[in-house]
Amino acid sequence: MIKPRIFSRLLIVFIAALHGLGSATPLGTSPQGLWTGTLGNNEIVACFDRRGENERPHGSYYYARYLRPISLTPQAGKGEWTEGPDASWILTSIDDTQLNGVWRRSDGHGDLPVHLSRLSGTSARHGCGSDLYNLPLEREALRVAIGPIKYFGQKRYRPISIAGVQLIELVDKGLGIAAINRQLRAELPGGDGDVRALREQLRELVKTQGRYVFDTVSAEPIEWNDRLVTIQLHRDFAGEGAAGAENGFRTWNVVSGAEIDPWRWLGGASGRSADLSLPVIRRTGVLSAKLKSYLMKVAHVGSECRAVYDESSVAGIHVSEIGVEFLLGNTFHPECMQNVLVSPEAMQPFLNTEGKSGFRWLTKR
Repeated sequence: MIKPRIFSRLLIVFIAALHGLGSATPLGTSPQGLWTGTLGNNEIVACFDRRGENERPHGSYYYARYLRPISLTPQAGKGEWTEGPDASWILTSIDDTQLNGVWRRSDGHGDLPVHLSRLSGTSARHGCGSDLYNLPLEREALRVAIGPIKYFGQKRYRPISIAGVQLIELVDKGLGIAAINRQLRAELPGGDGDVRALREQLRELVKTQGRYVFDTVSAEPIEWNDRLVTIQLHRDFAGEGAAGAENGFRTWNVVSGAEIDPWRWLGGASGRSADLSLPVIRRTGVLSAKLKSYLMKVAHVGSECRAVYDESSVAGIHVSEIGVEFLLGNTFHPECMQNVLVSPEAMQPFLNTEGKSGFRWLTKR
């Protein structure tokens, strides 16, 4: 039986130990170089740099099983490194070979120990821009990933992606389908031999920001029959928030494999949605005065948006069996953007010979 006095001493020691585990004291010293070890039970690789004598230190790390860099930003005067709004590192001991600390959630729950050792054969000179840190990340980011089969009705397709850009591959027979797949595959980053430039971009992002920050693209079919397939695309421009998003539609003839450009049916020519690298999100063109006047009559344009429409005649376009849908406005004024659907019958006065023929083929039953 434990005597009361001895029990009290044990209890004090136990509580003190618990307090010590939950209140790690941060170090003011900043680590440098490459490190490997564990965060909780997960294997990680970390790097810490100082880009010159007067530059603030910065860091990055990734889980060995995920291979996606996570930025670490030092907090002035606190000895902590944040990895975003939800978590931070508190380093408690550092020497030439060992680094220890705590990974802590911002809500104070779920502390995990961090134990790292300097990567064998490296020194403080081997930082976040080194091959040792980046090559595993780049191999993963530049790997073309083919996702599982998905269904659009009875039709099958699968996502295909690389470096944040996800397009699709149609799983069907026919020369037209094969041609469409070749076009989509060519629009993936690296598809035109620019892997070296993309690798340099990834390396620079890790060196300067500690993580990959680039535009992301997603795509999925919204219409697919024995004549055409239309995919809807969405692009988020890195670091620009809601104003940096772009949506669009592109349509192909599944028999010939040729992309259908509705602007040609209107006697014009389409351009890229922006002067950016592939893929193309949507086809844009300039509305004729006659067509713009008609659209302004059928669209719901309030006085607060009138100036937005008056200063531009550029529009996006989407063609389907039920008509032509025009996207009016721009992302700088999202409150003024709207889609206007014009039926095949109402489109007739604006179509050239090719357009009228194309619409007859498109809407045949």
